[in-house]
Amino acid sequence: MKNNTILHITTTYLPDHGGTINRIRNLISPIIKIFGYEFHILIPTLEDKSSGEKLPERETISDITIHRVNGYGKIRNALRRLYKIYNFGIIHSHNPRLTLPVMLSGIRVPVIAEIHSLHELSFLKFIAARWGYRRAKHIIVLSQRTKEKVAEIYGIKKSKISVICNGIGASLLTLPVSDELIRKKYGLKDNFVAGYTGSFYNWQGVEILMDAIPFVLEHEPDTQFLLAGDGPLWGMCRHKIEAAGLSEKVILTGWVPHEEIPNYLDAMDVVLMPRPSTLATETTIPLKLLEAMARARPILATRVGGFTEILEDKKNACLIEPGCSESLADGIIELKRNADLRRQIAAEGKKLIEAWHTWEQSARALVEIYDQFL
Repeated sequence: MKNNTILHITTTYLPDHGGTINRIRNLISPIIKIFGYEFHILIPTLEDKSSGEKLPERETISDITIHRVNGYGKIRNALRRLYKIYNFGIIHSHNPRLTLPVMLSGIRVPVIAEIHSLHELSFLKFIAARWGYRRAKHIIVLSQRTKEKVAEIYGIKKSKISVICNGIGASLLTLPVSDELIRKKYGLKDNFVAGYTGSFYNWQGVEILMDAIPFVLEHEPDTQFLLAGDGPLWGMCRHKIEAAGLSEKVILTGWVPHEEIPNYLDAMDVVLMPRPSTLATETTIPLKLLEAMARARPILATRVGGFTEILEDKKNACLIEPGCSESLADGIIELKRNADLRRQIAAEGKKLIEAWHTWEQSARALVEIYDQFL
């Protein structure tokens, strides 16, 4: 009888938030429900990043057992201890920094390494990552472009790499669109709303967005900006907005629970994705793009590989050059003035997503990989 007890090892999990956490949760939940697998998650922190509160060393969230240790240095011993108790059939790692202690733990269990995004690494980190990836039984990536790059950069056979895309929940496609709740909450009225959802990091392009906002408002003063999320650059954004006297025009909501994001998307007349060109953005299709398209929102995105793998300019999105606040501002203004274009790209975007993978389909693809090694 195969051992269906799986350990995922990642940098963070609930109650924290982010794209990786949403992906893990959305993949694991159908596998528990449909296939009856048992899942554990090991993470190297005892602190909730959002609140700073101390978290328990062990707890169960939605039928998943979470194990926490205080720091990366304690991962290897925790792995050995947990393996003696649960005898995992597979260890599924989500970070190269965590793959290494798995390989060095001495536990003879198949290791699957998942690469959520690619980043420029120092020489030593690159050597360590390559060592771990080459010794993993299988590698999972989120897009075809990532697969091509991983094979090229790390010298790994493509047959050892599988693409499991982020999925879409059926409710995102079927839930009626309604902008009233969020527009009323933030006093947006009937103004044109350019929106952003996600983390506030430089690789998300939020600094470029800050530079574009004054130009847009100078030419289209009845525009408002709704920026939902948080992160290291959130304080900088708030300072810039307040210093420019734009607090009534630019709304920073702070962190929004993922289940509420559809309501925020519905209130946006255009969704902005101004990512700069980096190794990560050139190879990653973000979950938030799929969610915005599922809600039939017009997309204004930069011409980077993670977007152009599925987006076509003036067909299912409007594409602009990365790293240019002027292009971003011009794109917002063009879409504000052209309702027909907004309707066209929104409809085509939703049509694409209606044929996309559901989370259940992605979960079944993951089970097929697990079954090869159990």
